[in-house]
Amino acid sequence: MEKDIINLHKIWIDTEISDRYGIVSFCADDVEVSVPPAHRIKGKTNFLNWLRESADGSSIESIEISNRQVVCVNQLGALKADFKTTVITEDNQRQIIYGQHMWHLIMEDGAWKAKRLTWKIYQHPNR
Repeated sequence: MEKDIINLHKIWIDTEISDRYGIVSFCADDVEVSVPPAHRIKGKTNFLNWLRESADGSSIESIEISNRQVVCVNQLGALKADFKTTVITEDNQRQIIYGQHMWHLIMEDGAWKAKRLTWKIYQHPNR
């Protein structure tokens, strides 16, 4: 089960780089997303709308993961990991963002789905 969650995490990252809206397919319908600094989004459709509204012309070049931890108990799972994301802005500037994300997952119809997503940013240029 832990391997399945790690695999989902890797696929999520690949999807986030290639199609940021595609990550919504890995979420439960009633997903809760806590966006820094203090914004909470409830529901898959609202999460997708937030992703669209927050699009600023930048793209993700790469995401590096470290210190990944996974715990599973029956139909529930949790993942915590540090990340380093390299973003290319609309004006072709490279920005590095460091942070940590935490997922709470549930097993739905034989597949892991993100139920709650939280993250915090340690360093964000221009803020």
